[in-house]
Amino acid sequence: MSVIYYENGQIQTKGRNKDGHKVGEWIEYYEDGIIKIKVMFDGDGKKTGMYGEWYEDDKQKVAGFYKNNIKVGKWIRYYDNGDIKEKGSYDDEGNKIGTWIYYDENRKKSKEKFDKK
Repeated sequence: MSVIYYENGQIQTKGRNKDGHKVGEWIEYYEDGIIKIKVMFDGDGKKTGMYGEWYEDDKQKVAGFYKNNIKVGKWIRYYDNGDIKEKGSYDDEGNKIGTWIYYDENRKKSKEKFDKK
């Protein structure tokens, strides 16, 4: 287990290394101990599986999935007040596909369509 600490003694980052790269779950924290990023790495050190980011007040910032270091599947990004900022999907090559929905800070909705190339 690899653990890096802030000067105040709180954990900054923790996870496992194998053969010089990250494996398994890695968690990065804010100085007050709130989780900032949580990500999984496969045996080759590539991001895989669920990915999450949080604001300092512990509200979700980003939720999505990785496969072989590439964004895949459904992703959602949030404003710091918890409202959705954008949501949509990526194909297995990391390209945006289908309809992506965006919201401005006043909750005004817009859409953008992405076709497979």
